[in-house]
Amino acid sequence: MDISIFMESFKDNLLHLFGDNLLFLGLQGSYGRGRQRRQAISIL
Repeated sequence: MDISIFMESFKDNLLHLFGDNLLFLGLQGSYGRGRQRRQAISIL
């Protein structure tokens, strides 16, 4: 799965649930730094 497609959908769902109470949504780790690798993606 393309992480950008997942994150857009995830963001939309969070905004629907929390509305104006959602103040920040960000990525951590290698994706947050822009240094991700395909091999590093694990979906449980």
